Amino acid sequence: MALVAAGVLFVVTGASSARSFSLTEAGFAAGWRSMSFTMSGTTLRCQVYMEGSFASRTLAKVVGSHVGSVEIAFATEGICTGGSATVKEETLPWNVEYNSFTGTLPNITGLKLEVIGTGFKTEVSGLRCEFLTSTREPLMMRITVSSGAMRELEPLRESTIRGSGFLCETAALSGVDSPGEIGPITITLI
Repeated sequence: MALVAAGVLFVVTGASSARSFSLTEAGFAAGWRSMSFTMSGTTLRCQVYMEGSFASRTLAKVVGSHVGSVEIAFATEGICTGGSATVKEETLPWNVEYNSFTGTLPNITGLKLEVIGTGFKTEVSGLRCEFLTSTREPLMMRITVSSGAMRELEPLRESTIRGSGFLCETAALSGVDSPGEIGPITITLI
């Protein structure tokens, strides 16, 4: 009985003291059908695509640590309704930071990430707006993990991007996509 209890204690303390996540792929890519920009009561919707890389195949489980970058991003040309949107190229690369994980160690069910520095320019009926994220107001993303693999990447609903200017209200990304377009990404606790 004592041996079983010691084994359970080892597994629990070993998992809780794990400080990093190990990944099998260095790159990621994802696209969403709808990013909505609200300006002066009008909503513009565009498809958005992002591609980037993790800083390392080992990610520190430390809040605010740099875990990757989004190097390529664009609002899909011709796939906007209500106006036009483009990525502010000068804001790339966008910084990706670790925020937290969900689940009970050692079985994690998700990772929460912050994307900082995202920038979009929009135009609707002559009204031009810019939408930017910062460390104080990042774009929050959640990666769903199932059976050790990253399955879905989705923006969190509470995450909106504030617009600059009087009639430039907010932008919000919606929908779910797989972060593994480049390859299947598995994650383990180490």
